Amino acid sequence: NDPNFKAALEEFRTIYATAGIALGTVSYFDVPAGQAAAYAVVDTTDGKDSELRKLFELSAGAPNNAMNFFLVREIKGGQAGFVILGIAGGIPGIPFEQGTNASGVAVTAQDLAQDPKSVARTMAHEGGHWLGLWHLTEQDGQMFDPLSDTPECPIARDANKDQKVTKAECAGFGAEYLMFWEAGPTASQLSSNQGFVLQRSPVVSQ
Repeated sequence: NDPNFKAALEEFRTIYATAGIALGTVSYFDVPAGQAAAYAVVDTTDGKDSELRKLFELSAGAPNNAMNFFLVREIKGGQAGFVILGIAGGIPGIPFEQGTNASGVAVTAQDLAQDPKSVARTMAHEGGHWLGLWHLTEQDGQMFDPLSDTPECPIARDANKDQKVTKAECAGFGAEYLMFWEAGPTASQLSSNQGFVLQRSPVVSQ
């Protein structure tokens, strides 16, 4: 019933609608109190025994035809100067099998009260990974997704020569897209080919 989460969910719905995807039934599950306390801050993300992977395993028993989102307070382990807003269990994740260490997406909810649309974009971005999408351009400006209709932002755009291409440096070169590597304040665009990939995930009903 939280109005900020409702706003985030509505924005998430709007973003995916641009790819021809309508949300089905949204179900809510409370993680048991002890586990909720243990995983509210995800301290480790690497390896099958990390807290992130153990968190995804809590999906056991959930409906199989769905994508799981775990809302947490914080995900630790970001590079200097960057905060981890979300992590997908895989690219793609594992559909139709709950309780695995790739059965879900973790999203930080710390900005929910101040900027629910930002949380929605993180949900949509990480959900895009889980459904099979890669970043248009990786931060090194040298690796790109294989889709022909998404723009690339090469390392030549690295104006300050820090070996990263940022959303500011890539304006007009992909920073406006949902799947750009760095979260932007309005990044929500999806290409036709990205929509094609999303629509063919096993958890997206035709």
